[in-house]
Amino acid sequence: LLYRGSKKLIAYCQKEKVDFLFAMWAVPAGYWGMKVRKRLGLPYAVWSLGSDIWTYGRFPIFKHWVRGILKQSSFCFGDGFSLVEEVRILSGRSCSFLPTTRRLPREDLPEVSFDPQKSHYLFIGRYHPNKGPDILLEAIRLIDHKVLSGIQFHFFGTGFMERDLKRKVLEYNLGNDVTIQGPVDEYRMVALLKKCHALIIPSRIESIPVVLSDALQVDCNMIVSNVGDMGSLVRSYQAGIVVDELSPEAFKDAILSQLKRKKDEFQEGRQKLYALFDIERSVVNF
Repeated sequence: LLYRGSKKLIAYCQKEKVDFLFAMWAVPAGYWGMKVRKRLGLPYAVWSLGSDIWTYGRFPIFKHWVRGILKQSSFCFGDGFSLVEEVRILSGRSCSFLPTTRRLPREDLPEVSFDPQKSHYLFIGRYHPNKGPDILLEAIRLIDHKVLSGIQFHFFGTGFMERDLKRKVLEYNLGNDVTIQGPVDEYRMVALLKKCHALIIPSRIESIPVVLSDALQVDCNMIVSNVGDMGSLVRSYQAGIVVDELSPEAFKDAILSQLKRKKDEFQEGRQKLYALFDIERSVVNF
């Protein structure tokens, strides 16, 4: 991947007379950019994600490699405030905040058939320990059966934990309360966010997930873990419920608290926080 990617990109840049590369993200695209710079002298910028710094940047074998990619770039960006600081420390370079966000569709949305007698909660993300779907499932298990009968939880994603999550749904006898489904496209995701009671983001490690800005754009209630920049941003803007402890008990309490709140309680805070993720503002900064 690294060798062939570099080779193909060098040939493409020569053919198309490229002036500048924007590497998304440090691994592997930043490596390709570094090779293009060495061969053709083209400048490149690196937009780092949490995985670049918190995974590759913390392994002794890869740390020096990632540092070299960042050092040789013309500009560094990070998609979180704490991540920006870690990029600075690792690379010794200045780094600017550039959030990952997108414009979601507003028309041609599919119909979502939710049971009107229930409150509906969403998990949208990878089925991976970092994203915490197992924490949420264990929290659901702790909810009293009478209360749980009025709630439906919808999981959407893909990843190696999917089989284990489905097994636990059966083991815990939650088949009527939880559905574990595959990935969802952006049209259906918007429809789901518009209709649900709240989105739950129970991540163990995170910078600022794209699904957070998605929920803000759709004006959806949120319950989030206090990790990375996510918890501090949601709390400081009063944009949703922040769960300080990464435990099933804490998430259970947050869900029960959310049930009693008004849908528009955090609306003003969500609108103010979403201004940080405005695409036009990001383009100007870039």
